[in-house]
Amino acid sequence: MSILSRPEELNKSLQSEGATVSGMIAASECTVQELHRLRSDAQFNAVFSEVNQMVDVHDLDPIVVPRLRRPAKRYCGPAAVFVASTPEEHYRVAYYAVVDATIMQLTEKFNKESVGVKSYLQLEAMLLSGKVNQAVCQKYPELNSNSMSLQLGMFADQNEYTTLKQAQTVLHNMIPEVRCIFAQVERLIRLMLLCPASSCSAERSFSALRRLKT
Repeated sequence: MSILSRPEELNKSLQSEGATVSGMIAASECTVQELHRLRSDAQFNAVFSEVNQMVDVHDLDPIVVPRLRRPAKRYCGPAAVFVASTPEEHYRVAYYAVVDATIMQLTEKFNKESVGVKSYLQLEAMLLSGKVNQAVCQKYPELNSNSMSLQLGMFADQNEYTTLKQAQTVLHNMIPEVRCIFAQVERLIRLMLLCPASSCSAERSFSALRRLKT
């Protein structure tokens, strides 16, 4: 189904170990924009027509309005229950409900204005840009803005990285004496790793353990 294929592609994109929060939000916004495009009668008519063609090709039962049970009066009162006159009318409501629910969930989950996501984005921007944000450093007692400014500048100038994963690998490959020079950068990376952007590595580990167990 065309609606479900869009979130599925987003899901594949978010499974990357090198994913960044800013990149995830951008991918989510792209998907939401596409879902808004699908929210139209023309798109529903195309989907419904495609389903009817599949029914004919595979010799399936024709699409009909499902039997509806009358809801309790406490939900609808004395008013008459709405009953769609055609299958197309019935499933148009369901189509819009699925699209709206998907848009709402993605918008809420990837809200860049939420406190946690906003703080993570600020930390991520500081690491990837190599420029210290004084206001962000003041929120974390373990970060010293003066030392961070010097160390992060050196770290960014001497190494190439575009994601947290790459920065972590660069730091991990340093000999201990060199790593000590970038103590503040290490603390910044550790802060971000406490709440990783993607849990795909952990999920894959549990999947592997389940396969071994069974």
